Amino acid sequence: MYDTVLNQFEKTADLMGLNPNIKKILGLTNNEIIVHFPVKMDNGEVEIFTGYRVQHNNALGPYKGGLRYHPTVDVDAAKALAMWMTWKTSLAGLPYGGAKGGIQIDPRNYSLGELE
Repeated sequence: MYDTVLNQFEKTADLMGLNPNIKKILGLTNNEIIVHFPVKMDNGEVEIFTGYRVQHNNALGPYKGGLRYHPTVDVDAAKALAMWMTWKTSLAGLPYGGAKGGIQIDPRNYSLGELE
């Protein structure tokens, strides 16, 4: 997914003649955070989960973007979704930057207490 976003960005930036300095800035994310955190399961065991938060760009305003809970979430997926959020808010004329987070989990496999 991340390669797709970068290809879209490159093509669009070239088509619109985007300033090379702006292209450098928008081609990278501002922050990428990876966390590993323990959760006590209903049976008393502890499971370690991995979470991600990517902040792409906040030039237009504070970072905006939700969380995705899915077994295939990784840092590249979060980077791609954060970049798309930047483009989405900009094109919609909203005063927000782009961000996205996620936790590598299949919520269907856990109880409400474990998810809480």
